[in-house]
Amino acid sequence: MHCRRQQHGGPARAAGALRAAAAAACGAASLAAVALGAGGGCGSRAPARARAALGVGRAVLPCGISRPCGPPSQSQGLAASSPLPRRPSRPRRKLTCAAASFGDLFGTRLPEGHDSTVIWLHGLGDTGRGWTDVAGPQLRGRLPRTRFLFPTAPTQPVTVNMGASMPSWFDINTLDLELFSMNPPGLADSAEYVCGLVQRQLDAGVAPERIVLAGFSQGGAVALAATVGSSCSVGGVLMLSTFVASTLPERLEGLPCVHFFHGEDDDMVPITWGRKSCEILQARGVQATFRSYQGLAHSACLEEMQDISDVLVDILNPQPAAG
Repeated sequence: MHCRRQQHGGPARAAGALRAAAAAACGAASLAAVALGAGGGCGSRAPARARAALGVGRAVLPCGISRPCGPPSQSQGLAASSPLPRRPSRPRRKLTCAAASFGDLFGTRLPEGHDSTVIWLHGLGDTGRGWTDVAGPQLRGRLPRTRFLFPTAPTQPVTVNMGASMPSWFDINTLDLELFSMNPPGLADSAEYVCGLVQRQLDAGVAPERIVLAGFSQGGAVALAATVGSSCSVGGVLMLSTFVASTLPERLEGLPCVHFFHGEDDDMVPITWGRKSCEILQARGVQATFRSYQGLAHSACLEEMQDISDVLVDILNPQPAAG
């Protein structure tokens, strides 16, 4: 069975959606997120260059390549955040330094009646701060009891970047699917770290079916690895512009639905990787969906984020069946 493929209009429409998303990413502050601190000196701040990301004026692509956002305009859909302000008078909340190599953990403030959590993993060369715009006021309005957490990968050398160090969940030896080394160094450690974040939510009383793992590019591969390779039980997995990076058993019983979102013009992680990954999971008994976006490269667009918003609401705040 092949993955479901959705068309989203012609290139001009997709480009317009991308510009709208870029404008939203460059817009005014809308998220009062807090730096929770988790490694790298336990609360240390990432360098400004590494913090350049979707929420602070640039969309980060793999291998350190970035593209400026489009011209500012009225924000649409999911509102974005600006760089998080420092509050010297209020001490930063921190996680314990169980994994000292991991970077800062960002997140929305604990909502009243907190009953669900989304853990969102960034891509290569980015930080957790770079995706905090995901939790804009529109989505938080639809999920008022959901907390969003944005961890940061450890800074380490990356083979495909000629050994240069950057935030990376695992090493990447090549961008050629046929030559890519499965189970790369660092993947298991990152998956274990994410499972630790999930466990903290379980310990806080959040039910496993009300926890969602999401990730862009490298982050999506880690989200899936965390779900498959351990007892990390969650309610859903969102895979943005990503792929399966670990070997899988022939049957995967009890996994939640996995949702893929991928740009058709992605030249970093080709859409064929995403489709093949979806098919691999389906062949192993996993319920998996695939949405594609015409004209979208290795980035995110407004229409994609709206689809993601709908999926999150379906998982965490489903409407009762009629009748």
